[in-house]
Amino acid sequence: MTRKIGILILLTIFLAAFFFHKANVPVTITRHVEEPEKARSLTSSLGASKLSVPRSDRDAAVISKTAVVGAHEETLGSAFEDLKNQAIRGNSSASCRLALELQRCANGKRALEAASLMTQSSNGTDYMAEQMLKTNEALAYFCDGVTSKMLNEAYRFQKMAAQNGERAHLKWLIARPEIDQQNFLNNLDAWADYRQSADAYVRSALIEQHGDDLELLLNIYAPVGAVVSRPPYRIEDNVTFLALLDVAQRRGLSFSPSMLTVAQGIKQSLTLEQQLALAKKSEQLNKGFSAPQRDAYLKIILPLDEEEFCK
Repeated sequence: MTRKIGILILLTIFLAAFFFHKANVPVTITRHVEEPEKARSLTSSLGASKLSVPRSDRDAAVISKTAVVGAHEETLGSAFEDLKNQAIRGNSSASCRLALELQRCANGKRALEAASLMTQSSNGTDYMAEQMLKTNEALAYFCDGVTSKMLNEAYRFQKMAAQNGERAHLKWLIARPEIDQQNFLNNLDAWADYRQSADAYVRSALIEQHGDDLELLLNIYAPVGAVVSRPPYRIEDNVTFLALLDVAQRRGLSFSPSMLTVAQGIKQSLTLEQQLALAKKSEQLNKGFSAPQRDAYLKIILPLDEEEFCK
C-alpha cells in the first residue's frame, strides 16, 4: 500500500509537469548578494558560450514559418534532423519549437513510465494509470524515435532561441532550463552556462525594470519557505526580495498567503540597518518598474500556444 501511494504521488507530479509543459528542477543554484557589476543588455547577456552555435543573421535564414510547423505533422523523431538543421542555420522558430517539443516528450516519457509502474503494482486495475496510458497514445506516437541523445540537446536549442533577442525566450530559459537534473554530473557545462545567463539576466532586469520581469525576479529572490514556481537559480537577498514584493503589490500583482507570511516574518526580523536599506531600495525600484502585463510569468512557463510563443 505504501509503495502504491508513493507511486501515485510520483505519477501526479509527472502528470502536472506534462500537462503544463514544464519540469520541476530540484537542482538549485544559489548565490548570496554580491557586489554590483556593470550590467549588460538582456540580449548581449547571453553572448557567446560553450553551448552557443554560430548562426547567420535571421534575415539570411530564408525558411518559412509554415515549413517549421508543417514538419510537426510527422513524428518528432523523423522531423528532428530537419528542425535541427533549420535551428543551426538561424531559424529561431525552429530552435524554440524543437526545445519545447523535446521538453514535452521528456515530461510525457516520465509520466508514462510512472503510469506503467502504477498499473504493474496494482495488477493493471488502477483506473487513473490506465486512463493516463490511453490518453497519451498520441503523444507516444508523436515522440516515436526520440532518443536520449536528442532529449539531451533540448537546452542547446532553448539557448539558441533565447539568443534571438526575444525577451520571452530568455525568461523561459531562466525560469525553466531544459537540463536533465537526474544526470547533473553529465551536464556541468550546461549548468555553468545557465548560471552565467541567469546572473546576467538578473543584473540587467533590475536596471531595465520591465514590469513583466517582476514575478520572475521575485521567484528568484524568494526565500526558503515561500511557495512559488521557483527556478533552479535563486539569490539570497531578503532586502531586495522585500523591495520587489512591495513594487509588485503596488502594481497589482497578488501572491499566495505563504509568500506574504514569509515576507512578514522576514520584515519583522530586519535590523535597523536593513530597514533603512529596504526603504532606499523600495524607493529606487518603485520609480522605475512599469506595470506588468496580465499573466506575463505564466505565459513563459506555460506556453500553451506554441506557435505564437515560437513565432
